[in-house]
This record gives sequence, C-alpha cells and structure tokens, in this order.
Amino acid sequence: MRKLGSNFPSIRVIITTRPVGYQTTLLKKWRHYEILPLEEQQAQNNIELLICNLYKSDQEKLEKKRKFLKSELEKSKYSKAIIRSPLLMGLTVSLATQKISLGKTKVELYKNLFELIEGSPSNRQIDADIPPAVQDYFISYLGWQLIKHPTASLAVILENVSTQIKSELDYPKLKARSICDGCANYWEERGMIEKIHYSKGSLYTFIHKTFMEYAAGRYLASLSEDLLLEEISSLDYRPSVEEVLIFAGSLGVTDSIANILLNKHYENKNKSLDMLLEITVSAAHPPSKKIRDAAFQEAVNRVISLDKKDAYEYASKLVIACDNFPLEITKYTDQHINSNQYWTKLSCITFSLIAETYTETEALINFFIDFYSRSRSSSLSSSLAGSLILGSDSSALVNNEFVKSAVKHIFHNCSLVKAKEIFSSTILNNGHQSMSLIHDLDHFFKSVGHVDISKELYRFDHNALLEGFNSPGFRKRDIEATKGLCETLITPSFTGESNSNNNEPLLDLSAFLSASNYGNAALSDALQWPEKSFHDPIREVFKGVSLASGISRTGLHLDAISLLEITSLSDDFYSQMAMFNRTVNIDIEPDWDSIKHSDLDSEKIEKAMYCGRTWIAWLAGNLVLKLHNSESLSRLIKRLLKNGEYTTLLITSYMIPYLDNNDEVRSTILNRLKGRC
Repeated sequence: MRKLGSNFPSIRVIITTRPVGYQTTLLKKWRHYEILPLEEQQAQNNIELLICNLYKSDQEKLEKKRKFLKSELEKSKYSKAIIRSPLLMGLTVSLATQKISLGKTKVELYKNLFELIEGSPSNRQIDADIPPAVQDYFISYLGWQLIKHPTASLAVILENVSTQIKSELDYPKLKARSICDGCANYWEERGMIEKIHYSKGSLYTFIHKTFMEYAAGRYLASLSEDLLLEEISSLDYRPSVEEVLIFAGSLGVTDSIANILLNKHYENKNKSLDMLLEITVSAAHPPSKKIRDAAFQEAVNRVISLDKKDAYEYASKLVIACDNFPLEITKYTDQHINSNQYWTKLSCITFSLIAETYTETEALINFFIDFYSRSRSSSLSSSLAGSLILGSDSSALVNNEFVKSAVKHIFHNCSLVKAKEIFSSTILNNGHQSMSLIHDLDHFFKSVGHVDISKELYRFDHNALLEGFNSPGFRKRDIEATKGLCETLITPSFTGESNSNNNEPLLDLSAFLSASNYGNAALSDALQWPEKSFHDPIREVFKGVSLASGISRTGLHLDAISLLEITSLSDDFYSQMAMFNRTVNIDIEPDWDSIKHSDLDSEKIEKAMYCGRTWIAWLAGNLVLKLHNSESLSRLIKRLLKNGEYTTLLITSYMIPYLDNNDEVRSTILNRLKGRC
C-alpha cells in the first residue's frame, strides 16, 4: 500500500479497521478492497503457529497448551468468530497460556479478555493511583458514550464522561476531569483504546468493536430500572445497539430491557420488536417466559398480516427463534396453519415442522408439490414483494427452511418408494434452488444413508448430471457460462493487456460480482448464458452496474480478458475454478440513483429484460427504474407486460410500487403470472 501511494502521488489510500469503519455509499467513487478474515479450515494451523512460537523449547508444555485451547474452542459457542479474527485468536492463545477458560458464551469470553488486558504486564508508565472500580466505570461509560455518539470528538466524549464521573463521585469538575484523563491514559496504555487523529481533531476508539459493545453493556447492566429506561429510550436503532443490549441482558438485566422494548418506548414499534426478538434469541439468559410469549405473539401478528414482505421478515426471525423455543411459537401459529393467505400458511407449517409437531403428512405432500409448481420458474421468492430483491431476502430463508423440514418429514413418514417419487418431481427437478439449500439437502440424505438421492440433487433442467459439480457435462456448462460473462464484460472499443499474473486477484471483476449480487443468482442462471443476440444489451446492463458502483470499466475489461484467457485454455477443473480462485469478496453496493443522468442506452437495457435470466433482468430492472420518469416507466411496463415471458413479468411486478396508479397493472400482471405458475 505504501509503495502504491509513493509511486502514484495522486492516489489516496485509506485503511480502516472495524472499530472505525465507513459506509461504502459515501465513498462511491473510491475502490473498496477487503482483507478477508482467516480461513476456518486453517484454524488449527494458525493456533499451533502461535503456540509453537511461545514454547519452542518445551514440547511437553506446548502439547498441554494445545490440547487445552482445542478443548476450550470446542466448548465455546463463539469459536467461529475467534478462529477468523487474528486479534481474538492472539488474545485467546494468551488466555490459554495462563490456563484461563474462554467461557462457553460470548459474554464469558469478553469478560475474560477484559480481565486479561487489564491484568497484563506493561513496560509503560501507568497511573495506578485511581481505584480499579473507577477505572472499570470509566471504560464502561466511555463504551456507552461511543455507542451513542460514534463520531463525537475526543474533547466532547471526555467532557461527557468527566461530567458523569463528577456526578457519581461528587467531585469538583477539575478533579473529575483529571481522573478521566488518568483513566483514559490507563486504558490507552493497556491497549484497550486508541486515539484516532484526523485533520485537526481526534477521537477515541476501542481496539475491537465488540470490546466497546461489551463495555457499554456493562454500563447498562449497572443501572437502575428508571435510568435504564431513560438510556434505552434515547437510542438510535443500529446493529451495534443490539449487541450492547444482548451483552447487558446476559449480564443480568434481560427482563428489564425486554420489558422496556415490549412496552414500545421506541417511536418505531418495529425497532423495539426487532431488538426484543434479537435479545430473546441471542442473550445467554433469555427473557422470562411471560415476556417471550408477548414477543412471539406480537411477531406472529406480523406473520399473519396482509403485508407479505413484513410477514416474511418476521417469519424469518421466528424460524431462528424456533431453534430454542419451538413449542412457545407453535402455540400461537398452529391455529393459522390452514390460512388462506399463502405466506402465512407456509410460515406456520414451517414452524410446526421445525417443532416436530406437524402430523398432516398427506396435506404436507400436496402443499410441498404445489410449492414447487409455484417456484419452479423463479429464483425470486415473490412476484409482488414491492421492491427489487434478489436471493438472500427473508422469504428465501423461510422457503429454504420449509423445504429442508418438509423433506425430512416426508422421508421419515412415507415409504421410501413414495418419498423418492415425491422428491423426483420437486427437489430433484428444479434448477433454481440455491447451492446452500442443495448442500443442506445433500448433507441430510447422506446422513440417513441415501447417497443415491443426494447425487440426484445435482440435476438441472432435467439433465441427469449424477456426478454433480465434478462431472464433465456440468464443468463444460460452467466454463461456457463464465466465458459468456467475460465476453459481455469486455468493451470492444477498449485496448490494453490483461492481468497475466495467475496469482493476483482480479479486483475490478471481484467488485463487479459483489456489486451485482452474482453470488445470489440461481445456479441455472449462472450455467446458461443467454444467446449472442442479447450480448450487447447485457453489456449495457453491466456498464450501468459498473457506473452505479464506481468500478473502473477499463479495469473490468482487462480482468474479463484475463479470466477469458484462462478459461479458454482447457475444460479442466482449473479452468472451471478460475473465477472462484481469482476473485475475492469486496464490500461494495451500487448507488442506482447515480445513473439517472448517465449516457446509458435505455432501449438496450430494456431488451436485456427479455433475456430469460432472472439475475440479469433484475439488474436491468434496477437500472430502468432510474432511467425513466413515472410516465415513461408506465409505458415501459405496458411493453414488458405485452411482450415478456415469465422472468420478465416477474421482474416487472417489482416495479408496481413505483407507479402512481398501479391497480390496473397489478391486476394484469397477476393474471399473466397465474397463467404461468
């Protein structure tokens, strides 16, 4: 990075850590690269590397520490996060060397890590005159202030904290400020917090964001009911706030927090219910049954509502809650299991299947077959959800859980012959299932000793590719589809040499794949590239995505040439895996509004809507929404309704909310879609 900056003086490089962070949409003209976490499969090697360097000359100690840490990681529910973070891994190894348990929960882990950092020896001069209780109070309140005011300057934060210390200890203002300065120095020298300097100002940050959340949680857990209510009611809803409340709840005030949220002290009722459900699911000590019942009943009211999008969102939350409280949820949902509202019925059956209380096997079989007849032609979960959503939305989570649970029920409650017959017309005859769902089903069938069924999962569009991903037929189609993607990313008028270094990531291509949500496209979309007559319209769509995402079109062009060269060498496994091996995940989001005044050809993009591939049509749909005003959008939708096939109609349905008078269009599209379900 330093070399890059010195070689190109006009370039500015910003490196941020998680405690600082930033929003990609606020820096949309910048390139964004992400240093990925450690790989889980390398965890044992990474741990051993750290321990070996500590005990090079003592093999017996080395073996004992290694066994202890391995045992602790197996017991900890938070082990996945530990082994993916270099910082956490280093700290947990430090705990292991002192034979300190990691703890089974996230709260126990961070409590032990806090104590480790506080008790670690230091060569620096640290003021030890301030009592430990005051030091602890300072860091907890500082964490809370940074949660409430994440961008406040160092001076403002210290003023807030010193005012609080003055009030708590009844000290003069000057003495309280002196104590705060001493506490700040203490924790900075210990390595818990750092000063970040920018322009002419400074601010504080914790070395690890979760340390800040834990510290803030400790502060909330120490408050009286009235003060807790006052503090929580003043919050803005953010993911970090959820984490703070989960920590606070796990430290002993779960019911107090849950009662506050339940009584809807937030102006937005959804926010309080969302946070209540999150605490119920995630806290080490969940709220009382009375509070859980109230929360689940309120969530079920959303599941049975007329708002499909909202219903699926809360159904997805209840699916997660079913892991711990299945019967508490089904006592409210079983009465709606035969609802005439499709999404309500699907969700309630899913809850009952997870709870293993569902008994109507024949009714389930009929519903399961109907589910696949509805979804076979679509990789999207809904034709009228009201926004352009691809892949990983709430309905996809509920749908996937329904399929997995229904498959298990049918397998265990039908004869093998009948079960196979049902599966052959549903899960084994659908090219739009996500790979994650296929992997889960594959794992289930293997676990019950039926590899023969799991192999059949890798058939797409009625072609029996029994050897799955490694079969020659699958591989050839995969490579051809990658070539098709590359050809439409290449801009004929551009020139330049490709990136020939086979070990260097294709960063512009990586950014494009992340921004375009390629990873959530249906596998059948990825394996069947549209015919050449659509290549130019698709190229225009991809141009729009790159403009909306701030991706260099020249860089994307060169990356595509490079990948095309590799995939054209042969039909072997290396060529098939080239795109996977040469790309990385990049944190980037398209700013669709930014293309409103671009030179994009809206007619070409409209033509791409007819290509028959949901992923491409979805991208095109997002672009045309911004390229047309209400009047021209209405004319466009009429053309799409007249000429479009199922996929085009499906994407068109998402545009309905953007029209002023949409009842007639809604009715037309419903009739067209019904005829094709």
